[in-house]
Amino acid sequence: MSALRVYYWSFKPNVKTFAAVAKAQSAFSAFLDTIPPGHQTVIIAWHEPEDEIRSGTFSLAQWGATNTRLGQIIDSKKRPELRLAICFMGPWTFDNRSPYYSYKWESVLDFRVVDVVGIDPYKFRSTDGSLQQILTTANSGKGGSNPSTMQKLASWGKPVALMEFGVMSKDRYTGAAISDATRAKWISDAYVWMKTWNASGSSPKVEAALYYHLRDLYLSGQALTAFSTAAIDSRR
Repeated sequence: MSALRVYYWSFKPNVKTFAAVAKAQSAFSAFLDTIPPGHQTVIIAWHEPEDEIRSGTFSLAQWGATNTRLGQIIDSKKRPELRLAICFMGPWTFDNRSPYYSYKWESVLDFRVVDVVGIDPYKFRSTDGSLQQILTTANSGKGGSNPSTMQKLASWGKPVALMEFGVMSKDRYTGAAISDATRAKWISDAYVWMKTWNASGSSPKVEAALYYHLRDLYLSGQALTAFSTAAIDSRR
């Protein structure tokens, strides 16, 4: 059964130095050799780097150099089951009100070695729209003349994985409860949209959606049933 699954494996290398440190690169290469043949594995280095770049933990250029080098090492294995992904916060990263909107990811990264682009979209507020709305309408679903998240990602020509997605049980900002029925509908609608989007041939293809099942995103009742129904259907 494991050979039929795709594994999304995230780790945190030293982004400041990885591209220049042979020992770290050799260790990563050796790790890849431990992955059994045929195991579909997507590697992500430093999931959601936006805050660290903004705070100066590492620079945008260092993030790009690290991922470019990781992709080169992965490609050197000549194993199509091993792929490199990058992962961003989600719609807020591509929202023109965001401090991250000005980051020019293309200027620091060789996209030829990137195989998948990850995003982490959530319903944080009671007023947040559906997954379709926040991803296909500019500025987190609010509208604007700049590209929507999916339009931006389409320009890179890579499949997309929702490395995390989910709906809060309480509004992150007001603390008001988001009902179980509302959460269930958001999940069901999200799955229908992803399935319809892929079937229509729209770009980019959504290759995976991983629910973040923790804390205020924990599923129970109708919401859990909605997710289980979608998960079962996705296997067909």
